This record gives sequence, structure tokens and C-alpha cells, in this order.
Amino acid sequence: MDIFTIIAEFGYHGAIGAFVAYLISMNKELSRSKRVLLLFFGFSAALSPDIPLLVSGQLYQLGHSFLIVPSLSLLIAIIAKLFFRSQLTLGFLWFAMFSSVLFGHLAMDFFDNGLALFYPIFTEDVVGLNIFTGHDAIIIIPFTLLVSLLTFKKMSKKTALNIVIMGIVVFASYAGLMSFSKFQVQNELIEEFPNAEITIEPISVTPFQDEQWSYEVRDGNLIVEGRASLFEKCELKRNVITHSNINHLLKEINLNNDIYYITTNYVFIENGHYDVIDFDDVEFERMYVYKLNQKTQNLEEVSEEKKEEILNNNMNSKM
Repeated sequence: MDIFTIIAEFGYHGAIGAFVAYLISMNKELSRSKRVLLLFFGFSAALSPDIPLLVSGQLYQLGHSFLIVPSLSLLIAIIAKLFFRSQLTLGFLWFAMFSSVLFGHLAMDFFDNGLALFYPIFTEDVVGLNIFTGHDAIIIIPFTLLVSLLTFKKMSKKTALNIVIMGIVVFASYAGLMSFSKFQVQNELIEEFPNAEITIEPISVTPFQDEQWSYEVRDGNLIVEGRASLFEKCELKRNVITHSNINHLLKEINLNNDIYYITTNYVFIENGHYDVIDFDDVEFERMYVYKLNQKTQNLEEVSEEKKEEILNNNMNSKM
């Protein structure tokens, strides 16, 4: 885990957890130092599900399970009780810590890449909206600033309430924008590929970047990859799955009610990256032509004679 990820975790989970702890304790009469201490425990509670990652992947999954979080929150509340004694009850501290973990971590992971909410009973059922990256500046920066203000600046309850409302509005607005954007992109893809398996993932850390989403569409033998802005998709490349490989799709041709795919192998450059080339840049010898079997939906490589015929017809049609 690099330093950037650690800092992002503090803002993405910790700041939200502290914010929730403050929200819950607003009506409690606490000294400034005690309130800051409560925010610290809320901050720590929200980070706690990721701590087991340092030990074991299985413990990490348990830390994110809704079945374990109440017990984890109780443990943190018991430790916090040592510092608050008569000011706050154990029940209140448990509720505050549970809420900090629930909203500061589990809910944020739900908005991010999802989580196995009832692990270990259901290990494969990962649920999530997948609209945030976990490094979103729109979440990290505002909430870090808001929590810093609530922690270090002396203010009236009215001012603090306004800050809390501001935080809720920022979060709700951003979540709404990203949800609507993903819905729009997904609908465009569904219209084009109605029976395909579609995966859309966020890739941006702010809504101001040109590329917000990456997507992959799997429709039979066809794999389509691309990027999308907030409201418009841009296809990058198409691949086809052959009997022995995944080839880059150069062109799809409908000839006498038969579908043919003209493909080529990827040219790998370095570090796993490959060069995507245009049809006009590929030599005939490096092209492969496959016919889609309408019954089995499998791709069958055509003979050399058929390949030459299709490629020549394609060249003639361009003249």
C-alpha cells in the first residue's frame, strides 16, 4: 500500500467516520477536548476494517462483514469508554462507533468497488454501486477540510450544523451526479448491446476529467472496451474470442447474410502493453478471417481462398 493510498484512506474513510461521529454527538454537552477525542475514535473506527489487511486477506474480509462490524464497534467503544467515563454511556459510544464504521467504511466501499456484506456466510455476493474510485478528491478534500474545521476551530452549534449540512449536500450531490452518469452510459451500452454482459468502473478522481468510466462489454465472442465521460462513451477497441486466442477486431463484414470478422494478433510492446493498429496498417499476412457460426455462435477460421476473397472484396469496396 503506497503513501498516496494511505492518505486517500484517511480522507475517504477516516474523515467520513469522524464526520459521522460528530453528527451523532452534536447534542451532547462535551468539552472541546472530549469532542475532538470522540472524532478521533470515529476516525479510527472508520479505518479499522482495513487494518486486518496487514495480517490476512481473510481477516480483511471479516472486517468488512456486516456480521462482524457490531462486535468490532463494541470493542472500539469499550476502549473509548475508558476516556469518557461518565460523559457518555457505553451504549452511545457503541452506536457512534458502529455508525462511523457503517457509514465511514462499509457504505463508502459500497459506493466504491463493493464488498461481501455477509461474509463468511455468502463469500461471493459482492454488492456495490461502483460509482467512486476510493481516491475521489470531491470526497476526500471537502470532508477532510470539514472535519478539520469541526476539530480545530471553535464555533457555535449553528455554524457547526451548517458545516454538517454542507457536507451532506456535497456528498449527496456528488453521489447523485455519478449515479446518473453511470446510468446514462450503461443505458447507451444496453441499447447497442441488449444481451451483453456489461461492466462499468470509475477511473477518475474528479468529475472534471474527460474520462470518468472504463467499460467492458462481452457479447458472445465479442469484447468491446472503451472509456466514457460523464455523459458520452468513446469506444477504444473491439476484440474477438477465437478458439485459441483473443484477437483485435479490425472489421466486421456482413456478406450474403454471413458475418465475418477480420482480425489480427496484438503486437505487444513492453510491460504487458500492446499496440492497437488500424486496418490499413496491417499486412494481409497478419490478418485472420473468422466466420460466425449462426447456430453454435462459435468463430470458425475460413480457408485461405475465402480469406483472400473477403479481403479483396473489402479492398475493392473501399476504392
